[in-house]
Amino acid sequence: AYARVIDLLGEGEIYGPVHGMDNALRDVYLNGTPVANEDGSLNFSGASIDFRTGTQWQDPLPGFPASESTIGINAELKSSQPWTRLFTNLQASAVRVTLAVEGLRRADTKNGDINGYRVEYVIELNTDGAGYQVVLSTAFDGKTTQRYARSHRIDLPAGAQQGWSVRVRRLTANANSNTIADRTIVDAVTEVIDAKLRYPMSAVVGIKIDAAQFQSV
Repeated sequence: AYARVIDLLGEGEIYGPVHGMDNALRDVYLNGTPVANEDGSLNFSGASIDFRTGTQWQDPLPGFPASESTIGINAELKSSQPWTRLFTNLQASAVRVTLAVEGLRRADTKNGDINGYRVEYVIELNTDGAGYQVVLSTAFDGKTTQRYARSHRIDLPAGAQQGWSVRVRRLTANANSNTIADRTIVDAVTEVIDAKLRYPMSAVVGIKIDAAQFQSV
């Protein structure tokens, strides 16, 4: 997975990278370390960068077809308590909900076998308070001893006047058993605005980098 970040540097027009576009990675620091050294060698693999100096008619940054804002949630999803969040940015095109299981398995107490397990859930959408409608019905189904996460994009109907409420409901009852691993997490939500944004008169830099090199992004 790659992290994509757009950083607003200030109102344009500015000069641009000190070392020029061909050596711009030398001017970008992540956690206090330059992405590229003076000899051109990289301290972070899979990194790419693009600048816009802040002109009125500058082109959109390639590789950034949408504006996204992610909020970490890290809330356990229980069958007795749905998770709900309200989105009031009427420019939003979609919401991406990231769910995770911290292991998924059932232990057979008779023979010690480790088998798969299934946790069913639905995602529902409420537009302008008109009532919830199911937009996705699916499940974590299988066996894993490690954390596993997945994301679902929920498109938001256009024309909303107040906003949208997204609700996630776990249908499978929580096992609450030492022999079953089924803890399910609402990991994060991302608000998405689909647009190739030019950011006129704004000096911006777009960075794409392999997210596996960081503990958190």
